[in-house]
Amino acid sequence: MEYDAMATLLKKYPYDCSAEWAFTAPLLTFQKVGDSLAAKEPLRKAMEYNPYVTDYLLGRSALPEEIPEHISMGGESEAQSYAEKFLPVWQRINGALSWLERQEKIFQQMKAVGGQLNRNDPCLCGSGRKQKKCCGI
Repeated sequence: MEYDAMATLLKKYPYDCSAEWAFTAPLLTFQKVGDSLAAKEPLRKAMEYNPYVTDYLLGRSALPEEIPEHISMGGESEAQSYAEKFLPVWQRINGALSWLERQEKIFQQMKAVGGQLNRNDPCLCGSGRKQKKCCGI
């Protein structure tokens, strides 16, 4: 993948709020620097923006035969459109889909505890490290 070209394009339109930008930016960061806070934080924001995307990327929801003609920003139709275009990209990046699944579980755990974690608490991912040195979200 042409990381630098994609990163330049994403920087050119910093306020684009589509799933294409929201989910592709953390994917590119994951590709370049791996499982890091730099990738996790924008992914968390992307999952808040459109919670349906992960279901389609991880295969829990099947893509329809035809993507809806009208796309609802932040909705299921946008998630379907994103997954149709970008699932092959996620599949090509080694470990990206398993990383996405792990991050989704951590994000759900964070929501369940109501964000009542201290930076010095053990990280929810099970690494044994402190929250501030690991997932940090």
